[in-house]
This record gives sequence, structure tokens and C-alpha cells, in this order.
Amino acid sequence: PPAVSNIAEICAPESLDDKDGYNMCKNACDPGECCLEPIEACRVENSDICSEYEVCKILHGTPKSHPSSIESQIVTKCNTNALVGDDSQAQECKDLCQPAACCFTSNKDDSCNTPDNEDWCSQYGACQVLDHIGDDGINSHESAQSTVKAACSDESPDGIIACSNACHPANCCFDSTQNCFENGMDNLRCSHYEACGILYHDDKDPNTSVKPNPVAKDTSQESMFQLATHVSTVCNDESLKTTEGLDECYNVCEDNLCCFADDKELNCVKNHGEKCVVYAACDNMVHGEYAPQPEDADFQTYNSPDYVEKPTTFYEELEEKCDDYAATGSDECAVLCSERMCCFTSDVKENCYNAHPMECDDYTPCAVLVEFDGDSIDDAS
Repeated sequence: PPAVSNIAEICAPESLDDKDGYNMCKNACDPGECCLEPIEACRVENSDICSEYEVCKILHGTPKSHPSSIESQIVTKCNTNALVGDDSQAQECKDLCQPAACCFTSNKDDSCNTPDNEDWCSQYGACQVLDHIGDDGINSHESAQSTVKAACSDESPDGIIACSNACHPANCCFDSTQNCFENGMDNLRCSHYEACGILYHDDKDPNTSVKPNPVAKDTSQESMFQLATHVSTVCNDESLKTTEGLDECYNVCEDNLCCFADDKELNCVKNHGEKCVVYAACDNMVHGEYAPQPEDADFQTYNSPDYVEKPTTFYEELEEKCDDYAATGSDECAVLCSERMCCFTSDVKENCYNAHPMECDDYTPCAVLVEFDGDSIDDAS
């Protein structure tokens, strides 16, 4: 059916910050639900009507597509990196979250997180990280990691929900269908959210393809063969030539790489038995042509184990110069980024993000070189 005539007014950003306004917008948008889903036939056959429901995208928009929406403001202002050492930013986050305090109260009598308001509360999900910030705030990147870890320490059903809320800004770090930069989450540090892996099949590494790690629980011959075939497919040499392929293979093999350890004390063939046979292709991660080589001199150069936070002026200058690159093509951004080219390169052997994510996150604005040039950063210099 056609959208109501005043749907643009009903779904204006300022209308979504209270429960009634949000629910009015959602109810007005529900009849055009198929227009907002990846169902091409719906939009083709109902192009005129679907155009009337374009405004409804604000309910599922990103900071880039809908920066003024409540959810976009929350994930931008309340992600841990935005809160590091910035009291004014923390206060801005608290002010944004105040209308939804009733969503996260432990007092059931005061809670407004009912089935009717569930969607409204969800746009404020990232606010729950505030429950785990002490009086000193978040004063370092290590503190930020600890904050998220605390939010995800309770494995009860309520605890998992709280963890999911606190981790909401970092969905793009784990979901291979999303891109943090394309979503407008330029100020996010995925390395802060390592503890969120519990929500993604216990994947311990943000910025991977994050697919369920297959486990050989079904020991039937057919099942074991199918799993071995899958492992062989994702871990062949051709796949390991790319960062994405290497990440996917690692996700599959992570728990069984010990089968191929050269160190006898670490090798687990005796304990894992036939599982090591099923995961035989994982050996390419350890001894294959494209296996990462952390002992390489260049690798060590870019990934000092003694991470030191940089002064605020460094981040300000880097952001300024890389913003200028996007606007004018100035090469000053590339000069500042040259020391950490390995964080963005598509060359599997040279890429160093997974080995030292916090240092690479310092150079997040450098990603603009990749985004605008359409090539890996090592080709931009």
C-alpha cells in the first residue's frame, strides 16, 4: 500500500528519540517492509510506492547514510574510542543516552524494555557500555579493552544481551558483509572490542571474515569427509594469497593448528587424533607458501611489542591531513601513513593488522587512501 502522506514528518530524526515517536514511524513503515529488504522484485514492481518509503531507511541506517538518526549518533559518540580521555565526549554520550535509561535499568518495575519498545531500546544499545565505565572514565586504549571485556564477562542470558549492546558499534568489525569505513564508523577501534568475539562463534580476531568455525562433532565418515573438503577449499594456496582468504582459513583452523606445530610440546596430534587428518589443509597456514612469517624483519619493524600511545596532536594532524586528501588529493596523508603501510596492504605476507591491531588503529584515517584510490595503500605511494 502507498505510504501515509506525512511519513517524512513522522520519521524525522527528532521524532525517534522517544518511544511513541519511534513506534509511530515503525508502524508507518511496516506496510513497505519489502521495499527495505534485499528483494529486488519488490522494488522493481513497486518502484513508485517504494520511493515513498525511502525515509524509512532511517530505522536501519548507518552513520554515513543517516548521520542524524539516534542510532547513528549513539554508535558514533558512545563507542569506546570516542570516549578515551575525552570528558566532554563522555558527557555528550550520557546526554544522548539519558532518554533511554529505562531500557537498561536492573529494576524490572522501572524498565521500559518491553516487547512494544524493544526496537526503540535497541537503537540505544551502545549506551550500555556506560554501566561498565568507572569514575576515572576511559583513559587509555587498554582501559577501553577492559571496559568491553567487563561488559561481556557475564555469560547469563541477560549478560549476553548486555554484551551485545555494548558491542553494537563494532558489528562491522566482525561481520564480513559490513565495512566500518563505508558505514561511516571512521572513529572506531576494532581492537577495543576483542571480547565481543564471544558473540561471533568465539572468534577472537576483529576484522576477519567471521564465519562459524566448523568443529568435527559429528564423527560419521560422510560428515568428516564434508568437513575435510570444506577445510581444503578455504585453505588452498590460491585462497591464502589474499588477506580475506587467510582470515577465513584461520577461522576454520584456529583450534587445530597445534596439529602442525613443529614444537613437540605444542603439537597435539596424539590428543586430536583423526581431527588432525580432517584439518590437514590447515598445514598451509603453518608451512605453506603463503603462511604468515612473523619472524620477518619487516614484520617486526612494524609491530613492536611495546605499544605506546601517541600524543593527541598526532591523531589531530593525521585526521586533518587525511581529510585534506579526501578533499584535495594532498600527498601529506600518504607521507604520514607510510610508516604503517603494512596495516592496510592486501599482501598477505606484509599485512600486519592482526599481529598488532592497536598500533594499526592509530592509523585508521589512512584507510582513506584505500577508499579513494581503489588500490591497496602500498600502491598509493
